[in-house]
Amino acid sequence: MYMNSGKIWVKCDKCGKKMKRLQVIDTLDETYKTIRRAQGLMALQKVDEALELFIGVMTTLQTCVAPPDCSLHACLQFIRQCMLGSGSVHVNGSLPNA
Repeated sequence: MYMNSGKIWVKCDKCGKKMKRLQVIDTLDETYKTIRRAQGLMALQKVDEALELFIGVMTTLQTCVAPPDCSLHACLQFIRQCMLGSGSVHVNGSLPNA
């Protein structure tokens, strides 16, 4: 972290990208809120909606954190849970002819 004309910046150790510290904090705060909302959707068995939110969070997290990061890992695990939930669905009918 370093100061540049009164603004505090954070520099990524991996890629060297510079971001405003408050911007990173706000982004992480918003992703945590979205994760909680998506977990609520999973509890209501709205797996497709939750999966969409988790994928959005994963994309956002990749812009401000680098692996190994517990937030990235947790989000990936939630995505896996959604995928497993979607794969355990019985559908009546037949597959369309290819």
